[in-house]
Amino acid sequence: MILNYINRSIDIIQMDTTTTATKTDSELLEIYMDSLDDINRKALDIAKEQLQSSFSIEKSIGFIEWKKSYYNTNNTENS
Repeated sequence: MILNYINRSIDIIQMDTTTTATKTDSELLEIYMDSLDDINRKALDIAKEQLQSSFSIEKSIGFIEWKKSYYNTNNTENS
């Protein structure tokens, strides 16, 4: 019985550390946007304007590559 309690406590602790280590897509987008310099921000604005509803920043090569390097730099797993 005590062993079940300990195992359950360990599972809860692991879940807490996993959820706090990963960022939501909206948090990642905010960090990504803050990391852009003026030229890249202008390029993003032009892409949004030209592609309109077919543009998705989450699917853009720039964001995908940034996300990979962000997770590699911060030693967490990709989502």
